[in-house]
Amino acid sequence: MNNYNRLKEIQKQYPKLTFDNDGYQYIRKELEEHKEQVEEINSILSKEILGFSKFFNFKPRKDGSFAVRCDYNWGAGDEKVTYFIGVGYFEIEEFKEKSIHASSVLQLMDEDYSYAEALEMTLINNGSITKKELEAELTKYI
Repeated sequence: MNNYNRLKEIQKQYPKLTFDNDGYQYIRKELEEHKEQVEEINSILSKEILGFSKFFNFKPRKDGSFAVRCDYNWGAGDEKVTYFIGVGYFEIEEFKEKSIHASSVLQLMDEDYSYAEALEMTLINNGSITKKELEAELTKYI
């Protein structure tokens, strides 16, 4: 079973791990009750998210999907970026087989590509996005 399907399965089987937090709200008791599942989620996310630190909860979305809420190093893999661990939300769709796999990015970085170059190449090479689509997305933030 791939990681995308396994995360969806865990979210469905353990609804207490889904929490519609408002800001800095957290679930604690529920994480303790489902330690085994949280450990499995942490294991999956550490392979999927570059700089992953800790799972907090699944966050429901209005369209019926959900996001994964976790801490991760926002500057992981880029020595020019200050080390910062912070909360991030990753939509479940990002974990499909064509998602960004940290190992793919790291492998390219070992070949002396920058983090941005490695991420771009990974996205384009695995068919997640075309170069034109990536450029359009990036212009939203520049």
